[in-house]
Amino acid sequence: MKQITSKQTGLGVLTPTQTIAVMLTVLGWAIFVAVLWAVRLPILVVIVAMALSGGVAGMGFFLFIYDTARFDRIVIWLKYYIRAMQGKTILHQLTVDMKTVRKFTPIEEVFDDGMIQYTKHRYGVVFRYDPAENRKESIDEMNTRIEKFVNTLTSDIWVSFHFSHSIETSTTVEDMFLESLNDESKSLAARQHLFGMYVHITKNQCKRTTTSFLMSVRLGEYKNEALARRAMQSNIPGMLTAMHEAGIYASQLIDEDVIVGEFKKFAILEEI
Repeated sequence: MKQITSKQTGLGVLTPTQTIAVMLTVLGWAIFVAVLWAVRLPILVVIVAMALSGGVAGMGFFLFIYDTARFDRIVIWLKYYIRAMQGKTILHQLTVDMKTVRKFTPIEEVFDDGMIQYTKHRYGVVFRYDPAENRKESIDEMNTRIEKFVNTLTSDIWVSFHFSHSIETSTTVEDMFLESLNDESKSLAARQHLFGMYVHITKNQCKRTTTSFLMSVRLGEYKNEALARRAMQSNIPGMLTAMHEAGIYASQLIDEDVIVGEFKKFAILEEI
C-alpha cells in the first residue's frame, strides 16, 4: 500500500501512536531541562545539557520512532514485555511431560543413554523395529521369526511387542514436487508433467496409513542405576544381533521426548 503523505510537505504522516511517542519524548526533554534549571546550575551548563539531550532525543526519534515498521516492532515488544511481567505469556509447548506419560506406564526417569527406570527399581529400554523381512510373508511366518528371537532371551528379560496404525499426514512428497516445479532450470514440458503429477496426488482422497512397531524390553529389577546399566550393556548388543539374525531390524530410542511420546501413543499398560 502506498504511504499516505502530507499535501503540504510530501513527508510521511506519523501514526497516532508515533505522534504520542514524539510528544512524550519532547515532554521528557522539557522536564529534564526544567529540572536542570530548577537546581540552579550555571547557565552555560544548562545550555550544553539542553543541546546534548536535544540531540539524543532527535537521534532517538529518527532511529526508533520515524520508521513506522521499526516503531511497530518496538511497540509489539513492549506489549509482550508488559504481558510477560504480568504472567500472561505462558506458552503451551507441544511436548509430553513425564507426569502425563505416567498415566500410561510408571516411568521414573529416562537416562541420557536411553535406559528407562520404572517404579520398583525396574529398568528397561525401548526399540522401534521392522519385523518384516519379506513383505509378502504370512502373519504366522512373521510370528515364528519373533518367537525364535524371544526364545534366545534369558528368564530375567521380558519383551513385549506393540504396533499401531495411524493416518499419514506428511506432505513430504507434495513438497518435493513443489520444489521441483519452482526449479527454473527445468524445461516447460517437464514442469507441466510435474504439475500434472502434483495435481493427481493432491486430489487423491484415499487416506495413507503408516504402521509403527514398538518393542519394550524389561531388563529386570536392580538395586541401583549402575547395576542396571551393566546389565543393559551386556544384554542389548546380543539382543540386537539375535534380532537381526531373525530378520527383525531394530533401533533403540534414546531421546526422552521420543520415548515419552511413544509410550503415550501406544498406551503401554504393563504390570511393571
